[in-house]
Amino acid sequence: MNFKELIFLVFVCLPQLLFAGSQIELNKAAFSAIKSGDVEAVRELIDQGLDPNFRLGGSNNVLLQAVFYEQPTILSELISAGGNVDHKLDRGMYFVNFVVSRDNFELLKLVLKKRMNLNKSMYFGQFTIFTNMLRDVDEKTLAYIIENSEVDVNYIPENGYSALYLLYERGECGQECIKLLLKNCANPMLEIKSGEVSFRDYVSKKEDYEVLNIIDDIAC
Repeated sequence: MNFKELIFLVFVCLPQLLFAGSQIELNKAAFSAIKSGDVEAVRELIDQGLDPNFRLGGSNNVLLQAVFYEQPTILSELISAGGNVDHKLDRGMYFVNFVVSRDNFELLKLVLKKRMNLNKSMYFGQFTIFTNMLRDVDEKTLAYIIENSEVDVNYIPENGYSALYLLYERGECGQECIKLLLKNCANPMLEIKSGEVSFRDYVSKKEDYEVLNIIDDIAC
């Protein structure tokens, strides 16, 4: 080992190893505190140097654990300590999509405080963060998401479908959410996917006159 390699080992590698080792121990303690809802214990661990972004995106990250165990107060503490909520998980979805899937409005409000961009692409351009949410949301949640984020309701990902189409075919919310999108200027005359028919024409071919009337009655 030459002198430069020794310097690199001492001043770069060794501190990183020590940091990782300390974070592993802090994370173990944090997992127990999060599971039991012990907010004070989490605060103490943050004071001791717990990094909310350690192993960010992985199942062993404390931010993800706080959402999994539905602990909004603890999630708030982790975010205040620098936790990054605008990131993609190892499984491919974004952190905020996982939050939406938990159907916990208090958790969602914490994550959307910074008005993140929900038009980012995911799953090989088949969805955006926003369109991936539409299967799980109810009317109240959808309204809050639109009001408290940066989202273009007409944006269609490269290999995916429009928000109106996904709500219509796959969403659990039904007509009320379609009305909400239309009131927020979703354009029914745009293609449901590149090279395909418009949403209005698609609904017309299905002879769904209830939704056609909704489209015709609501003008942005």
